[in-house]
Amino acid sequence: MALLALQRQTHAWFKRRSINSSLHVNVHFGSLTLGVMGKDRRLDIIGETVNVTATLGSRDFALSQQAFRCLTPEHRRLFRRFTPPILYLPAKMEA
Repeated sequence: MALLALQRQTHAWFKRRSINSSLHVNVHFGSLTLGVMGKDRRLDIIGETVNVTATLGSRDFALSQQAFRCLTPEHRRLFRRFTPPILYLPAKMEA
C-alpha cells in the first residue's frame, strides 16, 4: 500500500535528521465535499467521511472498516483488527 510505504519513508526521513515528528495516517472511505469556502477563500474538505477519519483514534496508521473492505485480499493480510472501535492497523504495529 502506497500510504503505508509513504508513512514508513517519512518516519525514516525524520529519524535520519533527528527530527522528533511523525506522520499520522487515518483512512476512511466515503463521500465528501471539496471546495473553496469562507471569507478567506480557502480550499477545504468537509463531510461525515472527514469527521470519521479525524476520530479514528490512531496516532500512527489506521484504516476504518469501510477502507479495509476496499482492499484486495493480498493487502488485507498486512493489517490486523483492533477494537474498540474497529480499526485495522499494520500487522506488526502495537496498539
